Amino acid sequence: YEMPLVVKTNGLERREFRPDFCCLRVRDRKEFLWEHFGMMDDLDYVESVVRKTELYQESGISTCNGLIVTMETRKPPLNTVVIEKMIKKYLI
Repeated sequence: YEMPLVVKTNGLERREFRPDFCCLRVRDRKEFLWEHFGMMDDLDYVESVVRKTELYQESGISTCNGLIVTMETRKPPLNTVVIEKMIKKYLI
């Protein structure tokens, strides 16, 4: 949980992230970063999410390459059925 991760952005700058979760798919030892953005109805928070996901992409980390992203607002909250399906799809 929130393990420090240092990545390079733009090939030069080193940035430290603290993804919400670092997960290991045991069967093939593939690592996934899981970010949960839980206040998507707060404009300042959404702006920080956009900046963070852009930095991930600049460092080669994306939803196509090891990044799992979940989001919620007060309405609707996190759907645990969807989370269980994501765990089965990506991590088992």
